[in-house]
Amino acid sequence: MKNNQNADGHTAAMAIDRVLSAEAEARQAMQDCNEQAEQIVEAAREDARKILRTANQRAGGLHERCDRLIEEEVRTLREQASQHRSSDELEPSDLAQVDDAVARVAARLTGTDS
Repeated sequence: MKNNQNADGHTAAMAIDRVLSAEAEARQAMQDCNEQAEQIVEAAREDARKILRTANQRAGGLHERCDRLIEEEVRTLREQASQHRSSDELEPSDLAQVDDAVARVAARLTGTDS
């Protein structure tokens, strides 16, 4: 009977050792998975940072191009406006006609026209 108990005790001890070993392997596997997940998350964060840097660079370049185009358009409009101003100036004979027209309108409005 003592041999039977020793055999049962030995079998039980071996079973406990297998369970403890399996638990240790499972803990190690979980730790490995956690480390791997952290590496994946950090790689994804780095990818996100790279995407953000690229997007910011592209947006900055787009703003610079738009600013240049706007400045060019404003310069062109100002040049066109200055050309119109110089071509819209009245000749002395035109100014005399305007003065005569203003005098006639004023005379009619004041009742002094004859």
